[in-house]
Amino acid sequence: MPLTASKGEFKEFPQAPMGTHLGICYLVLDLGIQRTNYNDKEGQSHKCYIGWELPDEKMEDGRPFVIGKEYSIVLDPRSNLYNDLIAWRGQEFTDEEMESFDIFTILGAPAQVTIVHKKNARGQTKARLSTVAKKMKGIQTPELHNPLVKFSFEDGEPVPEDVYDWLKKKIDERLADNFKQYNAGNEQNETKQEIDDALDDNIPF
Repeated sequence: MPLTASKGEFKEFPQAPMGTHLGICYLVLDLGIQRTNYNDKEGQSHKCYIGWELPDEKMEDGRPFVIGKEYSIVLDPRSNLYNDLIAWRGQEFTDEEMESFDIFTILGAPAQVTIVHKKNARGQTKARLSTVAKKMKGIQTPELHNPLVKFSFEDGEPVPEDVYDWLKKKIDERLADNFKQYNAGNEQNETKQEIDDALDDNIPF
């Protein structure tokens, strides 16, 4: 008998609509040290995932759409995190903030987020966060539907139950909890240049 392969079927899930929307940060997750690959160069980088609720854009069941983005936790002018936070805050970082900025302070903060639709390798249309900016004056910020969710390995708490399974899996597959633990057990520590090369932040949308 033949062993046949077929194209397969991939379920399409509702995607957040294109355009610029009001977004409220409801989720900040520490992903630990993750593998990176840019221009076929392997690396590692400490990552986080930030999620926004779109209170004015509802799914069929009445719940608001959400959108998120993964960032390298590096305040560097070349990084997405640095540039998105500046655009979101509407101001530059102080020297003190550049030394130590608590990302959890963005929880609950409103923003203007722009979403684009892109097709992946399977031909599925996926919503992608394109830009983050400061909320326009005069726009009221409604109450969140989703609870505020944060996770850090330094807190010693388990991953919250209401985190998507694919994010839990990503956390479970981390290389290490954070840079301090990673470097302590790694005889060949990354140099700053190697960390810079691992930034995923020059990848165009």
